[in-house]
Amino acid sequence: MNTLLGCCKLYISETRNGAVLEEIEQAAAKLYPKTAVVNKFEDTAYNRVGYTLVSDFASADSIRKIVFDMVRIALEQIDLRLHTGTHPRL
Repeated sequence: MNTLLGCCKLYISETRNGAVLEEIEQAAAKLYPKTAVVNKFEDTAYNRVGYTLVSDFASADSIRKIVFDMVRIALEQIDLRLHTGTHPRL
């Protein structure tokens, strides 16, 4: 039996505040056990972190919920007025 997987890439503009990233990652792990963060890439030069999330397609709704929760925590905890960094394409 084949299992279909859904994947999402999520970038958050922060690498310097480890406590905030830990809070974001803990929320993901605790609330959504059927969705896994399979990769985390910290791009310190641009002050952003990239997450790759994967879930079986039957649980695809959980991948949507986890992304919204991670973004909600990021928006609550990161003051983008103080953010420094540039986009890699600039």
